[in-house]
Amino acid sequence: MRNLLIGNGVIIQYGGSVYVNSSIINRALENIRSRRFPNQLYPKECADFVVALQKEHARALRGEYDKYVFTSYDRSSLEDFKRRYTKTRSYAVEEIGFEDYFLLFEIVYNKQGIGNPDRFNSRGVLRRMFLDSVYNSGHVETVHQHFPAGFVSWLKEYDYVFTTNYDSNLEAACGSNVHHLHGSFQTLSETYDPNSFRNQLEDDMLDGEKVDPNYLHLYSNCLVSYVGDLKFFSMT
Repeated sequence: MRNLLIGNGVIIQYGGSVYVNSSIINRALENIRSRRFPNQLYPKECADFVVALQKEHARALRGEYDKYVFTSYDRSSLEDFKRRYTKTRSYAVEEIGFEDYFLLFEIVYNKQGIGNPDRFNSRGVLRRMFLDSVYNSGHVETVHQHFPAGFVSWLKEYDYVFTTNYDSNLEAACGSNVHHLHGSFQTLSETYDPNSFRNQLEDDMLDGEKVDPNYLHLYSNCLVSYVGDLKFFSMT
């Protein structure tokens, strides 16, 4: 059996710099500033929130948030976070990894003592804003049109193809099943899938929320997390 794991490098190579981290963050902010976003699914305040979190980045590097970390996986994530940045310089909003904003979110909310449901809802709309930017109005799903024939032939040599990407370009290119380790834009979260086990219960788990068919990617099962342990648990 031959196995292959594909990451975002393929999308950047054949889709261009619009899919690097800085472009994803800047596009998310610009979408809101230009009012090109579904404000019924995430509010315009998300852009201001990201800028506010960026201002806490240097403080987190200096250790000012260490006492607001309460779990072992958050502690290890914060240590990894500190190793990946330099304390002696400041970072622009687009220079911070978009998943690192979720770590900043958690420790800031820890410091402020903000719990659920406010915490859950704020995390959810922040996730939607970044997913919308990665989706790039659906253009990310067309990158396979630029795959060279040799690359497609190479993909077909493998028995199992795994990816950490959310898009479906690999399936479109090689015509075979691809295993999405971090979820897919094409797969509804069990929260919104009417056929999932949780939605067979009598209680309305969605509390009356209706799925907008024009933005199904924002209801997908894509994993957005700053910590590998949580992603591993969700994948399992």
